[in-house]
Amino acid sequence: MRGIAFSVYGSPYQYKKVEAGQSAIVYKYDLPSDYVGFMYDLALSWYPKTYLGWEKDGEMIEQIEHEIGEFKRPKLFDPPYFFEKQMKFTAYNNSKSAQTFRILCDGLLIRKIT
Repeated sequence: MRGIAFSVYGSPYQYKKVEAGQSAIVYKYDLPSDYVGFMYDLALSWYPKTYLGWEKDGEMIEQIEHEIGEFKRPKLFDPPYFFEKQMKFTAYNNSKSAQTFRILCDGLLIRKIT
């Protein structure tokens, strides 16, 4: 089976400015209905008094309160995270200033066998 890059159906790099005391979806990747996803690479920014909610297919995976990877060298997950519908990161900014959150979440898509 051959995989195709996340970038074929969306951007693996997404960012958003989140105002103080607010929350916002920073990264959202919706799979085409005829594919499954395998997330291998992750890098994300983080700031004091903030956290990110990481969801896979609508279920919380982790509340993140630290940086992960570097954007030039993302953290490799082996085995990868498997998902069937969506990968999403929501930033919660409890600091006193606006913060720009950046996320690189990359991997491969494989067509479902029917």
